[in-house]
Amino acid sequence: PLVQASNEYGKASSREQVRQVYRLFDRLRERHPSVEFESCASGGGRIDFEILKRVERVWTSDSNDALERQFILRGASMVLPLQVLGSHIGPSPSHTTRRRHSMAFRGATALFGHLGIEADLLGFDERDLADVSRVVDVYKHYRDLLHGGDFVRLDVETGIDRVRGSSVFAHGVVSKDRRRAIVSIAQISTEESLAADHIRIVGLLPDEKYRVEFVPLSESQVSGTHIGPATKQPMWLTSSVAGDHVVLSG
Repeated sequence: PLVQASNEYGKASSREQVRQVYRLFDRLRERHPSVEFESCASGGGRIDFEILKRVERVWTSDSNDALERQFILRGASMVLPLQVLGSHIGPSPSHTTRRRHSMAFRGATALFGHLGIEADLLGFDERDLADVSRVVDVYKHYRDLLHGGDFVRLDVETGIDRVRGSSVFAHGVVSKDRRRAIVSIAQISTEESLAADHIRIVGLLPDEKYRVEFVPLSESQVSGTHIGPATKQPMWLTSSVAGDHVVLSG
């Protein structure tokens, strides 16, 4: 929102201010055609479709807390494509909330947007540097899919956080030909039950067979085990060095 959008006489003036912002960007673009510009978020109220004619991306929020960003992404992506949403890996603890999150969670959250790093790399230990490098490599590998596919939100039958709603956020990007997808499943609050529900990825070809793999974003995620219900159907898959996978229909 624009704060105090009036002039010294108390008259509304936000419309003219907005027009001048567009005019300024037009002049900057004319003088510097190769420069990438980013529009601010609430500080200037300048995330709209008209500004996207003039900038390469928008800063989604000053809060870089990955948990907060899960909610911010869910709302902002309703109207804006992922490739213009500034989405950065922040420090731990977060400079806005003081929460601590793993690099894997920060990386998985930032993947679904215009990824960057907004943390002092000189303060990272060897493990953090290795993990953030892994996240960047994963982003580069899947960038064509993340920025060229269809973003989908997945409904999860789960417990309800009394304050924030669903305790699990799931979303992903499906390629235009429906043969590839990358999905994030985030546990954002305590579940009422330890038993996770099945998640169906919308947008896939129903009769197609898909190779499902877990994408590790940190060294601690490289090895793991399959967890499944009594039906023997895998519900969750973690990868090992050998590259474990499962084949499922769309």
